Parts: sequence; C-alpha cells; structure tokens
Amino acid sequence: MGIRNYPELRNANSLALLSFPRKRESRNSAKIQPGSPPEFTPHLMRGGDDKINMEKKEIKIIGAGLSGLTAGINLAKAGYKVKIFEKNDTVGKRFHGDYQGIENWVYNQDALECIQQLNIEISFPYYSVRQVKIIGPQGKIYSIQFQKNVFYLVRRGIAQDTLDHNLYEQAKLSGVEVIFNAPQDYRQFGDIIAQGFIPDRVTDALVPGYTFKTKSPDQYWVIVDDAIAPDGYGYCFIVNGLATLAICIYSDFSKSKENLERAYDVFQKNIHFEANDKIFFCGTSNGFLMKNAVFDNRLYVGEAAGFIDCLWGFGMKYAMISGYLAAQSIIKNQNYNYLWKKEIGSQFKASFVNHWYYKMLGKRSYQWILDKMRKSADPAVSLNKMCNYSIVQKLGFPLAFCFLRKKAKDRRKL
Repeated sequence: MGIRNYPELRNANSLALLSFPRKRESRNSAKIQPGSPPEFTPHLMRGGDDKINMEKKEIKIIGAGLSGLTAGINLAKAGYKVKIFEKNDTVGKRFHGDYQGIENWVYNQDALECIQQLNIEISFPYYSVRQVKIIGPQGKIYSIQFQKNVFYLVRRGIAQDTLDHNLYEQAKLSGVEVIFNAPQDYRQFGDIIAQGFIPDRVTDALVPGYTFKTKSPDQYWVIVDDAIAPDGYGYCFIVNGLATLAICIYSDFSKSKENLERAYDVFQKNIHFEANDKIFFCGTSNGFLMKNAVFDNRLYVGEAAGFIDCLWGFGMKYAMISGYLAAQSIIKNQNYNYLWKKEIGSQFKASFVNHWYYKMLGKRSYQWILDKMRKSADPAVSLNKMCNYSIVQKLGFPLAFCFLRKKAKDRRKL
C-alpha cells in the first residue's frame, strides 16, 4: 500500500481504470487497550537546530505527493507563500487508479479523524473495510471480522476522484502554487523535500499487480505464503466491479512475474472472478530507518525520509503526518526531528523489528498472526499491540539492525 507504479516497467522483460462512488460507513474506533499507542496528538514543543530559517515567508517544497501537499496546505493556511515543484505534468502521475489502503490500527484514533487533525478535509472518496479473508501458508482460509474499520481503501492516480487530485484541489484552495514539469535538482532550492522516490541502488519491496473489471461482488482477500509472496503478502480487493490484485514481495524479485501469476491463480480459484480489461502495473516501496530527517538544512518528509511501514508497506498516513509536522516545525519554530520521533518514531521502529521477525520466522510468524487475530474478540487490538515498541521489539532491535543493515542506511547519501 502506498506503492508507486511505473508504466516503464510494463514491458515483457520486466517485472487506470478504477472508479467508485463514495461510500461511507461508521468510523467508530476500538477502545483504548493497556499498553497501546495513544491517539495522534501533535506535540509542538522544544526548539533546536533541526529547523530551517523561520523568518522566511516563502517556502519551497519539492514534490506534490501526499506529504508535500499536506505540508503546503498547512503552511499556506498559516500565511506562508508556498510553491510546490513537481517533476511531472500533474499529480498522481505514477499511479494507475489502483486501490491502496490507509491502515486503521496503529493509533486508537480513527485514521480519518487523524487525517482531519492534519487540516485535511475528508472530501475524497474512500471505502471502509471490516471483513477480510486471509489465505494462510497451508491454504486454509480465515474469515476475519473486525469490530471497526481495519483500513480505508482509496484510489490513487490522476483522475478527479483520487486522493492525489483531491489533496491538490485542497492545496490550490489554500493558496498553494504548484509548478509542474519542474527541474529535478531539488537540493539547490527546496526547503522541504517531499520527492517520493530517492533514486538509489536499494529496492526494499517490489509490487507487481493487475487492475481489472469484474462482475464479482465486493470482497477483500489477502494471502500469506512464501511460495507466492516471499517475505510479504498478496491481496485482491474488489469494489463495485473494479479490482486490484497484487503481491508485495521483499525477496526473489527475479521471480516476481511468476509469483504474481501464482497469486492470480489462487485468488481466481477462490473468488471465481472474470477479469476484463486487465492492466499490468509494477511499483516499489522503500522504507528505511534513520535518526535524522534533516539534511543540508532541509526537512525530509514521507518516503523521502523513509517513512513507510517496514512490515507491510503502509505509507499514506505516515506521509501526511510527516508533512504536517514539517509544516508545524516551521510555523511554530520547532525541532522537526523531535516532532516526528515523538509522533511516529516508536511505531516506525517497531515496524522495522517486526519486519525482521516476519522474515526470519517465515510461515511460523504468519500462522502466529493469523491465530492471534482469529482468537481475539477484536483482531484490530492484536494488530495494534504489534505496532507498539514493546519489550519484544526492544530485545529484537539489535539483531534486526544487524541483519537488515541496508534498511538502516541513509538513502540520501547513496
């Protein structure tokens, strides 16, 4: 989720169309459990060196993705003149209308309420998900019913009903100027770096998939099996006759096309869908651990700072929160590194360790997670506890850091 799609990867040697009417459901949140993370509450305190010149009244942002647009909206509303430089000719250009999920279990607070706190209006189409069918490593199907929405599906891309276009319209209404087809040498003039992809020699996850039309009813499927999605998972979401089917893999990239076809066959066998107008896409996900999101006196946000869940690749909420915090660090003259570490640091660190456990234990970890959710009165609580930086994660961190060294490298220096 939170994945970029690259049309240039569609050729035969490498490993757009979705739309749906807005549908809202209840957004009630789970009860706060002992030891679970608090609601998202912005902490604006403590100054320091990790900030840009606060006397500047014009702020330049590089990248018109979710993090850059969120930062721009908040700065413009605070009276700053904001210019966002985007290398493409429109927003959302690297997506193809595929469904992506905004997770709703890390915080006790509902994800949409959290987004509203970032001064983002919930005027974009979304679809609430409470029941998911999961195919385990032995082929057994688990039907998991959640007491609250476990995630919200949104559409990504250039169409008017996408999250990307909606935030762009909100930014324009706030007075933000977006400059398209901008030069890419961001280090020369950017104050906030929100360019979603820092070119490097490391790709953490590859996400090949299909979008297609189908007459099958709405349903949400996930598969955890290393024979299909090594160290990762696969998913098939069908909403209003439109589907996204993909795998998120962390190893064996050379077999990505073969594994995608296996996932397609497994989902087709269980769902019995007919796929029309099938379109291939492929994307990558890059999340990395670092201590400093300020480099050359510039504030890095979203994926440019490595802020993507290292376990399952969720990144949209991290992108918007980090963009908001970067803006507030300028508006309130705060230390940006302090702010993001306070708000998302422990959850991000926990995802780093969880990814290592997930990778090392393989199908044993998959089965353990499935059993925990199946036996829990509210499976979201089990997921919530996994996101805490608890004693289990603290004990595992030194080993995780050792075995996942590439994810602890600062990609901006490569």
